[in-house]
Amino acid sequence: MTVTAGQTIIIDVYVDVPVKENFEGKMYVNTSAGNFEVDIVYEMTIGVNENSTTLTMFPNPANESVTVQGENLGEVSLYNVVGQKVESFYTDESQLVIPTAKYQEGIYFVRTSNGMTQRLVIVHE
Repeated sequence: MTVTAGQTIIIDVYVDVPVKENFEGKMYVNTSAGNFEVDIVYEMTIGVNENSTTLTMFPNPANESVTVQGENLGEVSLYNVVGQKVESFYTDESQLVIPTAKYQEGIYFVRTSNGMTQRLVIVHE
């Protein structure tokens, strides 16, 4: 992905620590293409999800494939660690097998159309 001056992009960032309040801040990124200043705005949403579902993935870490299970999966998307959509799948079932052998080793995120997200690690043995 190429970002030009003045262009706005949205990047999902996943944090494994509890955040208890809204905050704003800046992040500085140094790359071979230059140095960038990124504004960060985090707004908490507190509420009750009456249609709560569970998302299960196994094996994790995955080698050849990963099985995703949950209610009303619908579209299941695989994102790389920088938030780029790698591929999407669709199912009317409560289970989907995603072949992972063609993807590079690393950390990915699996997100379903009902808003459930889980981290996936791909390791080729």
